[in-house]
Amino acid sequence: MSRRSSPEPETGAPLGRAGPGANRSRPSPAWIAARRTWAVALALATALAAAACARRADSPRTHRVLIHGFAFDPAQVAVAAGDTVEWVNQDIVPHTATATNRAWDTGSIGPDSSARVVIEPGGIGPYACSFHPQMKAALVRR
Repeated sequence: MSRRSSPEPETGAPLGRAGPGANRSRPSPAWIAARRTWAVALALATALAAAACARRADSPRTHRVLIHGFAFDPAQVAVAAGDTVEWVNQDIVPHTATATNRAWDTGSIGPDSSARVVIEPGGIGPYACSFHPQMKAALVRR
């Protein structure tokens, strides 16, 4: 058995002398295809997530206004057309929520009852209780 002082690769070039990257092999076509597939999948997932977030920001919302102590709480609600506003009467007397421009009206809301209105484009603005005109509030554009 003979011993070599420095091992040589099968190509005959001494180890460490073939230059930078000599011991690296090229990625296989299957590896390249898999990497491209993952990159496309990641890009698609990112795009879908961004679209879902954008839709969520524009999607209709539901807002709750409490009626207690002869007042609307909160007195100002930021809404968009298509949003739903629910008024919950916690007083011992009936109330209404009626748009000043008459675009919508909840009708009479009895004690411990509620009413909902889907806000149309012309329905954003001030409103009041038709039974108690001193009760005023507003829907503002979000």
